[in-house]
Amino acid sequence: MHTLKQSQFSFERLDVWRVAMEALRAIKALQFKRFGDLKTQLDRAALSIVANLAEGVGKDGADQKRFFGIARGSTYESAALVESAYELGLIDADARMSARTPLLRVAAMLTRMTR
Repeated sequence: MHTLKQSQFSFERLDVWRVAMEALRAIKALQFKRFGDLKTQLDRAALSIVANLAEGVGKDGADQKRFFGIARGSTYESAALVESAYELGLIDADARMSARTPLLRVAAMLTRMTR
């Protein structure tokens, strides 16, 4: 019998990956029809965070830091796009905070990981 821990990829055990998935779910739940390209870019940026975290775990040394740095950049891109959607009146304050809160946590975690 497999335990959950044995059936996980190593990146799935990272707190930062779990929080990034929380951000991805919050961003995916955002609903706005106007500025569809902005929503598409936001979805892709959020997906890039988790993808680069996972890929980085499979690397070593400087290469690993590079992927974590890319994930950090995608975190900041996602945050900027959430703020843009809010300023454009596409999302309300609650939706903004549901995405912003996990993004802030991910950014802090990745900053520590890339030092």
